Amino acid sequence: MCSCPLHNSPSDAVAKRRYLRDLVRNVPWLAQLPEDELDYLLQGARVHVAEGREWLFRQQTPAH
Repeated sequence: MCSCPLHNSPSDAVAKRRYLRDLVRNVPWLAQLPEDELDYLLQGARVHVAEGREWLFRQQTPAH
C-alpha cells in the first residue's frame, strides 16, 4: 500500500491533502462527488494503513 506524507510542514500538509483527494477520486462510487462535498468529507479524514487481515469494522458495531 502506498504511504501518505506524515510530516507537519506546510508543503507536507498540501501534499497530504492532495494525496487524500486523489485517493477519494479513484474510488468509483466517490469519483463524481462535488468539490464542496469532497472538502467536507476530507475535513476529518486521516490515513490508516491496514495490516493484513486487520478488521476495518465489524457487523452491528459502530465504525469510526
